Amino acid sequence: MEFITLNKNIKIGDRYFDFTEPNIEGKSVSLSDFNGKVVLLEFWGSWCGPCRQGNPELVMIYNEFKDTGFDILGVAADEGKETWVEAVQKDSLKWQNVTDLRGDKNKAALSMAFLTTPQIF
Repeated sequence: MEFITLNKNIKIGDRYFDFTEPNIEGKSVSLSDFNGKVVLLEFWGSWCGPCRQGNPELVMIYNEFKDTGFDILGVAADEGKETWVEAVQKDSLKWQNVTDLRGDKNKAALSMAFLTTPQIF
């Protein structure tokens, strides 16, 4: 039911749906904080095998392009802060990662109709 309420039904050419969630330090981070940059938006989870397998490639891409106006924003579908933080550290994810710790009920993901992980845009 929450999916139906939150879904913004975004179409090609629409302005992106802005959202705000806390990062590891508890600071609020919004998608709009990245205005003026090319942003890879990654919906992932610490428990998601394919997500974690793809992280080394994302680290390579980030390291290659981070000084050219490119950034990554990770949105984790996690419920436990400890496992999420551990995955970010173990996988050397240097970009901003956020989550509302609601697992597969993450409001940003539901609002954009992203129901599976990994999703990369």
